[in-house]
Amino acid sequence: MAFNQTTILLITLAIIFAIVASTSGGGVEAGRVLSGDSARANHLVAYPSVYDKASSAVLCWLGRLSSGQSPDGPGH
Repeated sequence: MAFNQTTILLITLAIIFAIVASTSGGGVEAGRVLSGDSARANHLVAYPSVYDKASSAVLCWLGRLSSGQSPDGPGH
């Protein structure tokens, strides 16, 4: 008997949730709208030293890589 009541309660809650979700009124609006194009070159103008430091670090790391085949041969 308790299983039957639990099942009815869960089905009722699922139906109520579906009704509330369908009538909630559209999508979600953005909490904060970004001004301008932040994914393009704007950040390079604002922070040129950070870009220069990052690019020099990457060039240094790439310069440290050994060239040629691995000791075990080409590939894995």
